[in-house]
Amino acid sequence: MASFLNTTKKTRLKAMIYVNLFLAAITIYAIYSGLETVATTSIAGILTITTMFIGGDSFRKSDVQN
Repeated sequence: MASFLNTTKKTRLKAMIYVNLFLAAITIYAIYSGLETVATTSIAGILTITTMFIGGDSFRKSDVQN
């Protein structure tokens, strides 16, 4: 599974979109069902996954070899 996520930027973007859509559906269901803890956890997952994707594509000084 880890190699699936590290193959290309397009693949990682697709995986992020699918997981975020799944977590959004869980969040909406949890809100209407009165499950505040589940909704909060799903929103935290969305924020974490999106932040990790953006951070994974950013430039890092450690990537540069002198």
